[in-house]
Amino acid sequence: MLEAAFFPAAPAVDPLTGNRLVKAAAHVYEPTDASYRMPLEILDVFGNAIDDGVLTSNHEGAYPGFFAHTDSTHLVVKSGETTTVVSSDAARRARADLFESPGAVDERALASALPKLAIAGGVALLGASIVAQPFHAVSVAAWGAGRGARNDVFAFEGAIAQAGVLGLDVVVPRGEYVFAGTVDLSTISRPIRIVLEAGAVITQTANVPAFRAWGDLGAWTPLVAAAGAGTRTCRVASTGPFAVGDWIAIASSDVIPGSNDKIGMLRRIVSKTSTSLTVDSDFYRRFTLKNSAHVQPVKLLPRIQIVGEGRICHADPRACTSALVDFAAVRTPFVDVEIGPSGGSGFFVAWSVGPGGTGPNFHAHDLLDDPAGGHYGYGINNGGGNRGLRFQGRCERCRHGHTTGPGPDMPNSNRYGEPENIRVEIEARDCSNKALDTHRPGWNITFVPKVSGGAGGGVQLRADNCDVVGGTIDGTGTVGVAVAASVRVPGTIDGVKITDVGGSDAVGILLLGPAKVRNVSIRGFTGSGIRVSEAGCSIESPVIDGGAPGRLTGIEIDADDTVVYSGSISNVQTGIAIAAGVTGTRESSVRFGAGVGTERRAQK
Repeated sequence: MLEAAFFPAAPAVDPLTGNRLVKAAAHVYEPTDASYRMPLEILDVFGNAIDDGVLTSNHEGAYPGFFAHTDSTHLVVKSGETTTVVSSDAARRARADLFESPGAVDERALASALPKLAIAGGVALLGASIVAQPFHAVSVAAWGAGRGARNDVFAFEGAIAQAGVLGLDVVVPRGEYVFAGTVDLSTISRPIRIVLEAGAVITQTANVPAFRAWGDLGAWTPLVAAAGAGTRTCRVASTGPFAVGDWIAIASSDVIPGSNDKIGMLRRIVSKTSTSLTVDSDFYRRFTLKNSAHVQPVKLLPRIQIVGEGRICHADPRACTSALVDFAAVRTPFVDVEIGPSGGSGFFVAWSVGPGGTGPNFHAHDLLDDPAGGHYGYGINNGGGNRGLRFQGRCERCRHGHTTGPGPDMPNSNRYGEPENIRVEIEARDCSNKALDTHRPGWNITFVPKVSGGAGGGVQLRADNCDVVGGTIDGTGTVGVAVAASVRVPGTIDGVKITDVGGSDAVGILLLGPAKVRNVSIRGFTGSGIRVSEAGCSIESPVIDGGAPGRLTGIEIDADDTVVYSGSISNVQTGIAIAAGVTGTRESSVRFGAGVGTERRAQK
């Protein structure tokens, strides 16, 4: 029996056109002879009648984009100017191979018939009868996914294409799904939401992302004058390719100070002249002409959401180094599912604009940390060019729950850009390196940590102008919060509570680079509560409790011009230790516990 079915939309209004969506009926065909007739009303998704009356055998008067008829020999599908004919016997055999004998069919060859017809004509060839009813989503199961095939990618892409036409969600029901390739969302033209229901597990078997969505960075237009930090207008060779409201990347081969990473920012044009573009936010770094400074259009994909209670994982993490979800140049990217185990990042995103990021149900876990083997198990890899994203959820047993990096090797991009104006509210547990991290790329990233366990430490700031605000860090090894020597523009560490930092000579807060520290609570460490190795840092109102006097130090100062104001230090051997030769240190209004004070000592 060859079965064909419409996939209807529930009565609703199309969000883009305002047209009313309508439902159609599902039909099962059992052709018996050449005079086969069936009453049928066919409507398009906007409610326009296509063929109201009787559908007869060999009738091909179909509306473009919908099927015409099936007789005892063929299924005829008409899409635009192209009519495709598939033998029903061949389709039946292909369906049996696909659904009843997994692995016996070449899915790529099958894709040239079934999914093409389904995407073009709203028709699916199924292995079970269809119940006609209105619905609000397209199920991947209706496209044959989850029936034991060795690759469900094509079924997912068919469901996604259909959902895009109808303006509906894609639902992934409870079940096991296998990917041997990538579901590519890079050609969508409408917002899409993919919902993984509880018990839905997608297992990737190849070393590629399970889901990929890349917009486009267009051709370069060079700057004709340097653009300074703190400005928001750039002079370019031609403003013809750009319009007010466009998103652009401004970038160059100028490097972020203290690194080899190249600068780049995502901006929106608010006005233009014949020679200049003015954007919606200041440049925070300088772009010079000697290093190929340029602007280029950014074509953002519409909103993409992957949400629900299901999971995406890899069959063999040791055979995987790719991110499982890989987005670039997306407007409002959002992932809120479980990801892991795997051998690469859980979620990579770059050149995308918020609101978006990850939600409270995001859970990345068991991502390999083996750089020698190419495994960088980042829960979230927050790439260059991102702007205004918010990351929530949990990351466990990863290298870093969150880190930053430059943009990817996209056409016309050359790995540049920094994420900016980001908020990270990740709960990170038992990470093998710093639980929450930045590499050198990044600007104005705010961490609200909830970190526990892990030998590598709590939060590490290597990017400029980044803050740690509130939150807790408990039971980590080595260090609670570390500011790297690469940092040039100081941020603030404010209100964080750090407890029980373990390991040899463990430090609550380590300042190898500049920072302002205030209102922190540090209780339990094996070395120093705060260690200062960069000139010009300030520490205001800390509460430092070593837990036991021992040989501990409250604040250890190895750099000039450090200011310590107010606060309390107790249960340590030395309250404030100032290295020999250090000048400009000022300390006032600090309350010391019994037998604790300030001393100068020989420099280490």
